[in-house]
Amino acid sequence: MNPYDWFDKGLQKGGSAPLLIAPGGLTLTYGDMEVAATGLAATIHAEQGEGARVAVLSRNYPWAFVGILAAWRSAGAWVPLTYRNTVEENVDLLNELGVEWLLYHSDFDADVEVIRTRVGGLRRAICIDREGREDSLHALVEAAKNLPLPTITDDRDRIIAFGASGGSTGRPKSIEISSLAWETMAATASMIMPFSGRPKHLLVAPMAHAAGVLAALLLSQGASNILLDQFDPTEVLDAIEAHGITHLFLPPTALYGLLEEARVRNRDYSSLQYLIISAGPASPHKLKEAVDVLGPCLCQAYGQAEAPFFMTWLSPGDIVDAVNEPDKSPHLRSCGKETELVRLAVVDPAGTDFLPTGEVGEIAVRSNLCMTGYYNQPEATQALRDIRGWQRTGDVGYVDEDGYYYITDRKRDMIISGGYNIYCTEVEQAILAHPDVENAAVFGIPHDRWGEAVTAAVQLKPSRGLSEEELIAFCREELGSLRAPKTISFHEQLPRNAAGKVLKRDLRAPYWVGVDRQVS
Repeated sequence: MNPYDWFDKGLQKGGSAPLLIAPGGLTLTYGDMEVAATGLAATIHAEQGEGARVAVLSRNYPWAFVGILAAWRSAGAWVPLTYRNTVEENVDLLNELGVEWLLYHSDFDADVEVIRTRVGGLRRAICIDREGREDSLHALVEAAKNLPLPTITDDRDRIIAFGASGGSTGRPKSIEISSLAWETMAATASMIMPFSGRPKHLLVAPMAHAAGVLAALLLSQGASNILLDQFDPTEVLDAIEAHGITHLFLPPTALYGLLEEARVRNRDYSSLQYLIISAGPASPHKLKEAVDVLGPCLCQAYGQAEAPFFMTWLSPGDIVDAVNEPDKSPHLRSCGKETELVRLAVVDPAGTDFLPTGEVGEIAVRSNLCMTGYYNQPEATQALRDIRGWQRTGDVGYVDEDGYYYITDRKRDMIISGGYNIYCTEVEQAILAHPDVENAAVFGIPHDRWGEAVTAAVQLKPSRGLSEEELIAFCREELGSLRAPKTISFHEQLPRNAAGKVLKRDLRAPYWVGVDRQVS
């Protein structure tokens, strides 16, 4: 299948059904989107043919979705741009990928003026929210009414989207996602999240990241997507009640913010069936609290840009069982079991031998879900893979006897202190168990004797007072003196990327200035 087929299936369920709903009242139906997407696709095909690369630079705005579907309807590829990037970063990405078409919101007029002059291969920059101009989306769609639509052949190897690696150690790599990988992801989503009727998906995180992917995956079910421009706990909870939201993706940090909202326990969450936590491990203590407050809707997915979204799945039922049955409580630290179209294994440091149950190693994946490769970086792609088709994830973890996987750390984030391996995730979860802590990031800093020492950057809940000595003592009770942080710094907000992940490199970097070797 072509990824546009997933939209077509939703369209067949009723063209008058709402597809995208913005806070100000702007609503686009499936029929509205078909007219706009096919009009832009016809223009792209007439001017360029197949293989166009279509970038979108916008906050969460209904017409931005046209770029994704028009790229797919013209047998091209979607290039999501992060609006929080600097203009220089987006210029570099557009030039690297040879992007020819750019859809943008007028909020970014200044950036686009720079892009027009510095991206040599750009054919058109199309404004999605302003009518009456030659470069507006509406004018282009109107002019395309008599243009023929291209015939799309099924090509499972066609690159249909470009993702970006986490970039936690430097500049993100561009990742090629094939039609087959997308189909595998979409089929997996349908299997693990059965649903009857039309989903109502609240899109809070930026459309250029996982929330936008989830919106596209739900198209075949005729989903309505309610858009928020940014994460605000009160607005999210208001929207869940007002729209009867059924599906919601959040990173763990946003979940923690919801739980601190003043009226979080005085609301109706009965519609919410899948509150998907991903983009990092969630604290078991926070999951228990979330189930108590929000009900049996919490679930966790483990994926990465190189194997998107659904390598594993911890279902709402799994989490409820882990909360209520003591013998299953360890599963709250798990990211779940491998999904149906994925094989996972734990391998030794050389990546050659599979490790037995319970032994910690690097997690490897084999699946059609995996990326085609890093764009124009064959050596970096090959470095992740072996001749058997296994792709290493860079995540350290283990699998238990019941098939549940546990991520103990990123391989590069493991701290080696006095010859002992210390896993940051384990220390972070101990810190998050303190009732005054909202978020935490743990990393290693230089130490003359031990090589590295454990330190933590901590964000407290509003109006809470907690000293460094008190929190270190709490961690020693949980972890012992070896793994407990030796120092703690407090921050009003921890730095995060657009997907909500804490940027440990920004926190860690000042400690390693002038040091010959940074263990990361």
